[in-house]
Order: sequence, then structure tokens, then C-alpha cells
Amino acid sequence: QSEEVAFLHVLIHSGDNVLFEGHKKVLVKPQKNIILIETDKGLYKPGETVKFRIVNLDENLKVIKNEDPEYNRIAEWLNVKSNDGIVDLSFPLASEASLGKYTISVQQDMAQKTFSVEEYVLKKFEMKIEHPPHISAADEILKLRVCGKYTYGKPVQGEVEITVMTNTQAMESNFTSPAIQKQNSWVGEQIDDQKSIASDSTDFSSPHPEAHSVEMVLIPVAATLKSIEFINLHPFYKRGIPYTGKLCILLLGQVLEEFQQVYRFLASLGTNCIATLCLCAWKGTFNPPRDDSPLPGGKEGEDSFHWLKPFYSESDSFLEIKAKNDVMPCDQEQEVQLICLDIVLSSLLLSCADLQGSFSLTLPVGNDFLPDIKLLVYAVFSDGEVVADVEQFEVEKCFRHKVALEFSHQEEVPGAEVRLNLKAAPGSLCSVQAVDKSVLLKKNQTLTADSVSAACQRSNLCLLSAFMHGWQEAHSTSQDSCSITCFLLDNQATHADSKSHADDKEKPKPRTLFPETWIWDLVSVGDNGQASLQAAVPDTITEWNANTFCVAETGFGFSPLTSFRVFQPFFVDVSLPYSVVQGETFRLKATVFNYLKDCIQVNTALTETPELKVDACPSCQFTSCLCANEAKTFVWNVTATRLGEAGQRDVVAVTPLQGGRDTVIKSLLVKPGGVLQEKTQNAFLCPADNTISEEFSLTLPAEVLEGSARVTFSVIGDIMGPALQHLDQLLSMPFGCGEQNMVQFAPNIFILQYLNKTKQLNPEIKDKALKFLTTGYQRQLLYKHDDGSYSAFGKGDEQGNTWLTAFVARSFGQASSYIYIDKDHVHSALRWLQEHQLPSGCFQSVGKLFNNDLKGGVDDTISLTAYIAAALVELHLERNDTMLDNALHCLKNVTLDETSLYVKALMAYVFTLSKDMEMRKQLLDMVENETGSSSLPHISSPSAQLLTSQSAHDKSSSMIETVAYIVLAHVSKPDLSLNEASVSKLVRWLSSQRNAFGGFASTQDTVVSLQALAQYAALIPQEIRDVKVTVKGKGASPLEFNVHRNNKLVLHQASLLADTDTYTVQATGSGCVYVQV
Repeated sequence: QSEEVAFLHVLIHSGDNVLFEGHKKVLVKPQKNIILIETDKGLYKPGETVKFRIVNLDENLKVIKNEDPEYNRIAEWLNVKSNDGIVDLSFPLASEASLGKYTISVQQDMAQKTFSVEEYVLKKFEMKIEHPPHISAADEILKLRVCGKYTYGKPVQGEVEITVMTNTQAMESNFTSPAIQKQNSWVGEQIDDQKSIASDSTDFSSPHPEAHSVEMVLIPVAATLKSIEFINLHPFYKRGIPYTGKLCILLLGQVLEEFQQVYRFLASLGTNCIATLCLCAWKGTFNPPRDDSPLPGGKEGEDSFHWLKPFYSESDSFLEIKAKNDVMPCDQEQEVQLICLDIVLSSLLLSCADLQGSFSLTLPVGNDFLPDIKLLVYAVFSDGEVVADVEQFEVEKCFRHKVALEFSHQEEVPGAEVRLNLKAAPGSLCSVQAVDKSVLLKKNQTLTADSVSAACQRSNLCLLSAFMHGWQEAHSTSQDSCSITCFLLDNQATHADSKSHADDKEKPKPRTLFPETWIWDLVSVGDNGQASLQAAVPDTITEWNANTFCVAETGFGFSPLTSFRVFQPFFVDVSLPYSVVQGETFRLKATVFNYLKDCIQVNTALTETPELKVDACPSCQFTSCLCANEAKTFVWNVTATRLGEAGQRDVVAVTPLQGGRDTVIKSLLVKPGGVLQEKTQNAFLCPADNTISEEFSLTLPAEVLEGSARVTFSVIGDIMGPALQHLDQLLSMPFGCGEQNMVQFAPNIFILQYLNKTKQLNPEIKDKALKFLTTGYQRQLLYKHDDGSYSAFGKGDEQGNTWLTAFVARSFGQASSYIYIDKDHVHSALRWLQEHQLPSGCFQSVGKLFNNDLKGGVDDTISLTAYIAAALVELHLERNDTMLDNALHCLKNVTLDETSLYVKALMAYVFTLSKDMEMRKQLLDMVENETGSSSLPHISSPSAQLLTSQSAHDKSSSMIETVAYIVLAHVSKPDLSLNEASVSKLVRWLSSQRNAFGGFASTQDTVVSLQALAQYAALIPQEIRDVKVTVKGKGASPLEFNVHRNNKLVLHQASLLADTDTYTVQATGSGCVYVQV
């Protein structure tokens, strides 16, 4: 299961004579498993349950974890055992879950699956745009075909707006050009339109009376009318063996006709060359013309060249493999042609002498799942020469384990019963799912043969056998119901066409079941290789797509998507927004569709509920006549009057005898209005085999909306959180110029500090880090000037750079705790810096910095002086040192009101280190006033002063570095209390800012952040055995959280109605937990 080094010793001898002896070390890596993760759908709404399954095709799973967009570990499963090879898990999302991308990770990121949490409304129809693959700049007409179909298969009736623009125009948000925009209305399945354009991209949108869909296609514009593209041609040719290949001839804007003449021209740089190019139906030998001969047919279009080199063979003997098919179908024998020239072959498969020409090999391509096959044919001559050829053939994606899935009927009405029939190997366990096609139109993450093939290629393995919540929605939410009833008054049409109303005396049930995932089951297959799953058809008028994968002793099997349509010829479709605000009046739309053969009269009615008030509209018409294949939209003005849960209620509709009816009841999310306000309190509780408690007092604003207040308790056992796990992956070997080298050198120091102080440093990581530091130290000396300063290119630069020299001295001093650093290099750098200190004590900026981004927020004399002062104090210079005293004097004379938040944070750190508590307090108070509070509640939207004239990347980097210096200012205080809310919240925020590549936004913020986190980590206890956290409030049921070493990285959360002012949090056990309210 781990990597190991194998030693190969090859000895070739003849009698007593050793002809050859060689030694080789080979790194043998363990074969990775193929782990497939499947979710029931690709996107979810807050409050829904995420269902997912994992299949490990070789071994039991070890760790499965689930992380939210802020990389909080919100769920974790340890030592998971599979059920016959499939792990079936689920996780409920909070109703205020953070929006964004979530990640399911298996076995330390061995396999990952992402899904999204969004506030969305599903598409009602699919729109496709047919267009030419290319257009020419000379084209005057662009032919487009737009096709819109509802998910149940019927054509869309509505308007299509087509906008054609170039890429440059698409980037201009206010772009309008009536000359190339055109809007028309069509009714029908397909829409044709011709546009006069000169553009390289196309943007299409299709607004519909009840639905809306936007699609975009990109159409490349080519400069030439004709082009030639070579397809997978070999770079070498072998003398005497015909060279074959393929090319694609593109005639833009037209189709290459079958007998259209195309000229060939082959040029040779050598002599006595006879070339054969087998293209399509062309065969034979073609002699190139003389250089001065005109090209046949003239020269029009673009030239395409593919240069060939001769393949060397000492004896002029060659082998070449040629397959008849580009993709080999599986489960049958395939014939491969072998061309020989001056070769005698002898093997178990072949026995022949002096073969000249070609013969065939038969390869048994089984029905195993193989991404490709590599065939090697070689011959060894008596003189030791080896002649060989290797060819890779793509194999059709297939499985040994054959699985089939089909519905008992292709179409049914809502509420009917249907069977899902499954065929697989006896004893199989199958994961079966059926999802609304609308979900797949929004985000399709269905498991396919291609995705399994990609997983196989990533693992180099083939199947040969068997804390912080995102605060996005802190509002109270409710599910209110409204119902639409449609009465079908045309009795004859109903009786003739609709099997859903075959028994007209029986009143149809209201349609209330509208899931996005219909089926999500594990099904066991019997000894006969068959299984059947009975299911009630949901009420959604749509197409359902079902598929399954199965595992058995014969291996992994997979079925493609199979479809099932739910349909009735008369129905109503209600269009609701994702949510409305309490007190908001919105337009509720209901569209009635008539797919009967005859015209009918329709009456619609909306049932009012206590939570939803329907505005009276005496002039509105809710009765209409609909003919065949027509639709009509009815609109009501509805007001959401209050929050709270409204129960779904049946609708009783009175219809004439033998009439038809369709009743729809759907839920609507009602959010409170007003302006969201958030207040947080934090505590760091460390019981030591006893019980400690903390009281939280919450005061709600007087203007709070009734029922909208929520209090959320968050508990985690590691204040750093999972964001800083596997930090060793950020270790890197220094390289490049003097600046680049330090970019790689400095983070290694603080990674070592953090891992050491958190007891995560093992010998392997330590050796690796020390090696990198030693190498980086030696390389940096290459960029030292004779005067002790440093620059990007050393003595190649005119002089050293102030900031880089201070950075090197600071880093060398910090690295001296781990590797040997000659103190003279540090002292000479300090002497050079002192030479550039002004009489005021401030430091002069001299020299060039190749990459100014390295400095972070250091961009003027004051910030540079503060940075150098911090380096001097960290290097433990005596307090009465003239250079340090002068630098501090410079900083004290600064007009603080005119400095940036970054400079104040850096200066607060400097004066904390120099033990000037008066200046420290003044600076931190100013930071508090600028940001709103000492705990920086608006850390995600910092003051405008910090963000002036900065890009998005600069904003992020500057804020991270600023917060890191504020943390350093706090943790460097000798009598720091871990319960200080300002520190715990800052550390929690800072640890969550690590990017996907392991660091932060830039080099400097990574260095300073790691330094701050390492110093904080040294202050907190690391061990946690078992801590029980209990939350009690007046009139509320107690909340309990159990934190132990196995789940200390999981963010535990629960919410209560904020109906009391005081909550008591008790922690019992041994260890430390971070609590946020």
C-alpha cells in the first residue's frame, strides 16, 4: 500500500565472460483504486438532503468527508464499510446553508465530487441551436435553427430573441446594436432564421410567457475558405512500407460533395522518393512534380504541411502495425494488419520465414472495460538488433458486467404505478436513480461511461474483472402553500382523449408531489439476474431519466440513461419564484395546456390561504376557450402576508358531471423583509475534567420583524479548522532569481513552525523542509552584493533593494532556528540598511524590485519603515539599538489619521513587540473604529480606504495581510487571553482564507498569515479527548454537541428561535472547543 524502491540487477554473460552488467533502481507505486461518487443530482436548495453513493471497486473505504464553500468540514464519516461494494450516505443541508460549491472527498482527496447549493428555479423547456461549425469572414448569410421543447416532449410556443455579437461586443454590458438584433414570434417545433452578420460569437435568449431560457453558442470565424487538417499522423516513415494517414478537408459554409475534385501534392526533400498517401478512396503511387511545375487546380486556400522523418534501422528491416478501425468494438475479435520488411519472426503466435509483405493478427478484444490497448510487436536478430513497432488502439467503452434498465411503460399519467425492470448478473447490488430532466438541463452530473473511463485513466487502472457558516441567508423562512384548480368543461373531448379521466365519476386527486429526484434506491438482484422496482409516478409533467450501476463478482456494470414520460393531455403548470419577501405582492402565473383533439372551455381558480392573500380583480378573465395544442396563461396578484408554516390543504372544486379537473398545490418560500443584521459572540472553552460555562446575552433591535430572529450555535474542536490540514503540501524547493527564491524560501519557515507547534511535524516532512531551507539559503547568497544588500539578480543589478534586503535578513534570522545561517550575512544586511536610514529615522527606498507584488502592502516610506522595524525587533536587537530606536521614533511621529488600515495594523504589531503598550492600544483602537468593532464583523467587506485603487486580487491579499498583522499584534501580547473575541474570530476567518493551491492570495500574505497562525497555535492546548457542549435557554429545548478527537474538525451547528435574551453554554470533559453564537 506504500511506495517502495526495487533494485534490478541485470547480468549477461557468455561462458565465463561477462558481456554486460547493470544496476537500476525502480520506484514501485501502489495501484490506486477507482472510486466513483454519485449524487442523486448536481445541485440542491438550502434545506434539502444531499444523497450520495460511493463505489470502491477494490477495497473498503476509509474516510469520507463533506466540505462547504468555506472549506468547513460539515460532515464526516470514519471507517466506513460498504454494503456489497456500495456506500450509501446522506446529509441534510441547513435551511440557511451557504450558497456555492460543496465537495465530497474520499480517502484524503483520492476521489472528489462537487455539487452546488443554489436558490434556483428549474427550466421548463430545452432549447437547442443548430448552426454551422464555422463561418467565413466573407459570408453574408448565417443560417440558424432554434428548436424549443418542453421536458415532456411537446414544442414550445413563444418568442425567440436572437442576438448576434462579437466577443468584444459581448464584454460590453451596455452594448446595443439594432442593426444586428431581430425579434420574431413563432409557433412550432423548429424556427429558421437568416441573419446578416460579421461576428465570431453568438448569444441567444428565448423569453417565454411563463418560462425563460438563455443559451449561447460560439461560432468561429475563419479567415480562409478552405483548410486542411491532418489527423493523428505519425512523425516517421519507414522505407519500403506505404505511409498511410488521414486528413480532413474543410470547405467553410458548404459541404464537400462526394465527387468534388481535390488535388494532392507531395513534396520530398530527399532523392529517389516514392510516397504513397492513402486518403479516403485514393490509392496508388504518386510521383511529385518538379519544383517549377505549376500546382494543379491553382492555389486557393491555406497550405498545410506535415513533415516526416525517416525511421532508422541498421539492417533496413521494419515492422508496422495497422488497425482496420479507429475504435475497436468490444466483445469480439479484431483483425490487425502487420507489415514486415526483411524480417524473420518467431513466437508462440507466429512462425514464418523471410516474410515480405503483410499478414493479419487476430486480437481477442474482450468485453472488459479498457480505455485503450497497446500492442507491441518486436523481432530480435542474431546480431542483437531489435526491430519493433507499438500502436495504441482505442477500445469502445463497455463493461463485462452487462446491465439493462427499462420501464414497464414508456408513458404514464401522474399517480399511476409503474415498474422499473432491471437485468444484471445474479447476486448484484445496484444503485438505481431517476431524476427530472429539468434538473439535468440545469446541471448534469449523471454517471456515464465516459466519466468512468476518465476515472480509470486518472488512476492508471482498468477494470479487468469483477466553522463559520456563510451567513448567506440568516432570515427566517417558511413554506406556504397555494393551489391552482382548473376545470375542464368539455365533456366529450375529455372522454375521448384522456385516459387519465377514463372514469369521469372519480374526481382526480390534486397534484402535490413534485420531487426533483424520484427514485434513489439500492436494489438486490436475485439468482435469475432480474429485479423489479414498483414506484408511484410523481405529479410533475415531465420526462424522467433513470440509470443504474451494479457491482457483483463479475465486476462493475453500468446502464445508459433510459427515459420515462409523465403526461396528460390537459394540465395546469404553475410558475413560482424561488422565494418572495413578506409583504411583497407578486404575479403568480398559471398556464393551462390543452393537448386534446378538440377545443375546450377552461375555468381557473386560485385558493386563498391565511398566509397568501389574493388581490381581487373584477376585470380579470379566468375563463377561456382553448383549442388543440394551445395554451393560456392566467395571472393573479398575490401578497405574502406573514411568516410561518402553512399546511397544505385539499382543494374542492365543483365541476359539471363527467367534467375533468387538474388541481396543483405547490409550496412557496416566504422570507422576512427588512435589512439583515448579524451579531456574533465567541468563546474558547477548555474544561479539564470538569464543567465550565459561559453566558451569552443577546439584545435584539427594537425594529426586529416578528418571527425573523434566529440564533445559531457553532462548535468546533480545532479553531484552525480543516483549512490548514495537509499544510506540508505547500513546502516547495526554492529556485529562480533572488526574489523568486525568497518567495519559495520564506513560507517553509512558518510551515515548519506551525506543524511543529501543532504536533503535526513528522521526520519525513521535517527532512524535506530542512532540505528546502538549506538549498534556498545557499541560492540566496548568489544574489548578495559586496555591501551586504540583496537584489533580484545580485551583482548584475546596480545596487541592492531595501525591502528585499530586510526580507532576507528577517527570513535568515527566523530560519536560523532550523538550519545553519552565518550571522555575518544577517549583520552585513543590517549595516547596509542602517546606511540608508534617514535622519528622521525613516528608511529610504533604494534599488529596484522586479516584482512589486512581493512587498504586499509595503508601498511607501512609512510602511517600509514599519516593515524594517518589525524585522529588527524579530531579530532580537537590543531595545536601545540606535537603528531600531530611530525607526520607532519615525513611526511615532507619523500622523496616524492619514495612514492606511494596513499600516496601522503593521505598526500595532511593531509596538507590541517593542512593548510600547500605549502606542499599541492607540493603534488597535483606531483599527476598531475603522472596521466597526474589535472583532471585525465586516471583515468580508472592509473599509473603502483599504480598497482604493486596487484590483480584486490586491483587495483580497491586502485584507489577509492586514488581518494577519492584527492577529500578530494580539498574540504577541504577553498576557493574551484566549477568550478575547477579537482574536478567536480573526484567527477563524484567517484560517478559512487558504486557497485551493495551499497558500493564501499572495506570497507576503501567506508568509505573514502562517506566522500569525503558528504563534496562535502555540498558545492553545492541542489535545482533545471528549467534550460535551450543552446550550440552554429559557423556554427552549437544550442543544447538545459532542466533540472528540475523531470529529474535532467537523463544524457542528444548530439553530433556535431567538425568543430569549440569555443563553448558557456549558462544556464538560477534557479539551478545548471554540463556540460561536
